[in-house]
Amino acid sequence: MPYFESTAMLQLVPEKLGQLFNDNGWQTYGRYRAFAPLAGDAYRKKFADVRLFTSLGSDMQQRYFGVVHSYGVETATPIGEEPIITQSSDLGVLGFGNGTKTIFNFPVFPVLPGSAQVYVNGVEVTTGFTIDTEKGTVTFTAAPATSAKISATYNLSDNAPSTAARLLFFTFDGIRNERPVRFDDAGIGQNVLGTGTGAKTAFTIPIKTGNSLKPLSVLQVALDGVLVDPSTYSVDYALKTVTFTLAPATNVSVSASYIELLTPDASKFFGDFQVASFASDDLSAVMGAVYNTINFILPSPPTVASFIPDDTYSQGWSRDSAIYLWGNANKDRIMMFLLPDPAPNPTKVFYTPLYLGRISTIGQAPKRNMIIAAGTRLVDEIATTPALRLGRYSVDYGENTGNGNSGIVMQQSIGGAYYQQYYLSFITHDGMMESSAESRFNPSAYTGKYHISPIYVVHPNDGYVGRLDEVYAVHPKNISQMDELEVIEFSKDEDLGKGDGIKRTFHLFHAPFGTSIEVRLDCSVAPGADYVLNKADKTITFTNPPGPGAELSATYEYRQVYKYTLANTPVSTFNSDGFTPYPNIGVGILKENLV
Repeated sequence: MPYFESTAMLQLVPEKLGQLFNDNGWQTYGRYRAFAPLAGDAYRKKFADVRLFTSLGSDMQQRYFGVVHSYGVETATPIGEEPIITQSSDLGVLGFGNGTKTIFNFPVFPVLPGSAQVYVNGVEVTTGFTIDTEKGTVTFTAAPATSAKISATYNLSDNAPSTAARLLFFTFDGIRNERPVRFDDAGIGQNVLGTGTGAKTAFTIPIKTGNSLKPLSVLQVALDGVLVDPSTYSVDYALKTVTFTLAPATNVSVSASYIELLTPDASKFFGDFQVASFASDDLSAVMGAVYNTINFILPSPPTVASFIPDDTYSQGWSRDSAIYLWGNANKDRIMMFLLPDPAPNPTKVFYTPLYLGRISTIGQAPKRNMIIAAGTRLVDEIATTPALRLGRYSVDYGENTGNGNSGIVMQQSIGGAYYQQYYLSFITHDGMMESSAESRFNPSAYTGKYHISPIYVVHPNDGYVGRLDEVYAVHPKNISQMDELEVIEFSKDEDLGKGDGIKRTFHLFHAPFGTSIEVRLDCSVAPGADYVLNKADKTITFTNPPGPGAELSATYEYRQVYKYTLANTPVSTFNSDGFTPYPNIGVGILKENLV
């Protein structure tokens, strides 16, 4: 199971996370931006940048999640006060020549027109290139020499992304590559076909270039906001036109409600979609903008991950300051922490936890085994309330609806309920026992070893439904952030569940040490030729599915190293009273399987 420790620049956290997810089994499904212009300003906008990921897990479940970064100014930046990136910054490096490459990209854009100074090997050049400030490119007339360093000092426009102080995560049951354009989408322009002249009968539906009108979909037309009989017009879905039998009268507004099919470009970018105005620092409004674009199926309430206790980073941090990322990820799940560089002020950063994906189960698993849990500050949490709507979707899934901050949120329970709130359970003791400075709970005075426990996921109705995958609860006593714990255990008769005559693949809790493992089927040892062990996925796959009711177990040794971290966000399942039996509980994340 791949462990990672890496850094990213604060400016590029969404990009770095996307690459990290891609490298560990989660493919990019697509990306888009919802935007709203500032009132009375044709250029400056507010954005919700959305990245969507998917993975087919070892249990053959297709999982999805999205990540949202919101940014944008509410007022124009005064001339001369725009953010500046210098050529000495990591964000000032555009790349290196190879003798043929002519186009180089600014790491952050749009660039303020007229602000860029371009350098080749540290020497400023003023001719021989053109700059596209909106696309963030420098195009040279002649390709720079091999290994030539191309850098720039440049100012950022108001539409450039800010450093991410928080991100929003969400999941959903599925997605259609389409956008409903409705009459009530006020201010976005795409529902307006034009104005009548008394003679004009044909009106073009303003589909974005590269997209198309969904064939034979429900399409409605209105004149001055009043629906008209479909028999009075015809639709050419290929040409994307509406043609009236009788021309609409002069100055009559012609509008339509329809479905636009979206086609991503080579980089899986669906495009920019205008939505009704929203404030980029109002996270509920941001998610409303996100959910008012692409057609999601049963989207979840959003889960917020906050990295600092303030609204924005202070002057001590710059756009190329580091944020540290560590954890363990595969195609089933991601468990990680994020920590901005604590040097400017250790009290102004969070050790932010994030768990996405599958939990380990025995026997009956949740219908959609996908959870989200993250840490946030209190003011960022989007509380679930009755009749809560975000954009065009209701995200009220009942009284026990979870948000992944206060408690874990499960996509679909064993009984079929969506986005219910779950809790943690692990072996612990009364927290008052640690009030003494002489406490020797960790390490134990009896054994000299640290006490750790699997972390179980619990629902008030269903009871224990599984456990966090390769994550242990570690009491935060006499142990420091990032310490390592070595676990050497023997799992005897580990319950793998029961056969049903169809299922072939069963999961272990850990990867066995070496090749020695004993698998039993109804108490009899199963010959090694009857199954295949995949240590990477921790699965045992039988050639023939075990029969209905057949009991499966496994005995094996495992030897592992875990990395300890204590979350300190004000709100999370790991440190909120009522959601964990011991707040704040530290966690150990699998670092490596010893061989």
